[in-house]
Amino acid sequence: MVARRVVHRSSCLRAQRLFAVVIGVVSAVVLWSVPPAAAVECGAHTAAFSEAFDGLPYYFAPTPICATDVGPGLRAMNLDQHFGTVTAAEVTQTNVWVSPTQHGQLLLGVLVGTLASGGGADFVASYVQSLGPDAAHGTVALDGRTVDYLDVPGGPRGYAYGEGSTVAIGFVRSPLGAESHDIAASSARQVYTRVLAKAFGVTLPELPQPDDGLDQWPLARGSFTTPTDAGWMYFRTPTEKAGVTAYHCGIAPGGVIAGCDYVPGDAPAGTNQTIVDAAGARYIHSDEATFTRDVDALPAGERLESGSAACGTTYQGGVTCRLGAHKFVVSGYGYLE
Repeated sequence: MVARRVVHRSSCLRAQRLFAVVIGVVSAVVLWSVPPAAAVECGAHTAAFSEAFDGLPYYFAPTPICATDVGPGLRAMNLDQHFGTVTAAEVTQTNVWVSPTQHGQLLLGVLVGTLASGGGADFVASYVQSLGPDAAHGTVALDGRTVDYLDVPGGPRGYAYGEGSTVAIGFVRSPLGAESHDIAASSARQVYTRVLAKAFGVTLPELPQPDDGLDQWPLARGSFTTPTDAGWMYFRTPTEKAGVTAYHCGIAPGGVIAGCDYVPGDAPAGTNQTIVDAAGARYIHSDEATFTRDVDALPAGERLESGSAACGTTYQGGVTCRLGAHKFVVSGYGYLE
């Protein structure tokens, strides 16, 4: 009887400890998941959170800021005059270690507002124009919407979209040139896409992987052509990291073919090029280097496009090219579709 009582008591203690651990973990997740209720005074408006910031994963933590502090040119737009309601936040990714002394990566400043009058698309067009002729950098496809991509010279990169009476504007906070910028820019895009979907009342689908999401990447700026290859676009992968060898790739005039003078380790013996055209993606042999030219590196997370073909450099250092319904991905391994 004594032995049975001891065993029963020990089991109870273990159960109590387990229950306490579970409650602690659940409480921590709940605390991280709920946006703080703090607000800041910003002119005629109080920058409290709107529903647009609900539903972010717990590791994306928003902090309220004034809408005029989200990005360049907003203070000059006199937001109080245009918006009936406006809310803004800076979002930090809390589950990353940037350095031994910095826990958490500041990703994005974003505002969501409802105009007192006028249309959101018109407001965004006026705002983009106010930033100067070099700020507009084409469009990207986010959550099924065509969003203006902004690249302010000497300043931040961002997104702007307006529809109905609603406007959503966001700017990447991580500094250009920082070692963590590429990954932070990808996370910032995820946050903006989620806020965008929530602001316009649409359930957000699963975000595609980078090699399926070339339309989410902005068009690259740089020197990707040569005077002797009319209509061709060429690029190489970045080689800033020590020991990295560049892949040389390109897109033919009109986007009829895209490829690289490279094959991964699992390609058939005797092949030395990866290509994609209307017939599909495959490995081939060529006696000459078709896609190798002295051109700029294509930054990770940006794309080149010609006709129905598009190529981009992934954050993992590989290349993905798409032409119609076909594509390839090459790095240390390969994928053909």
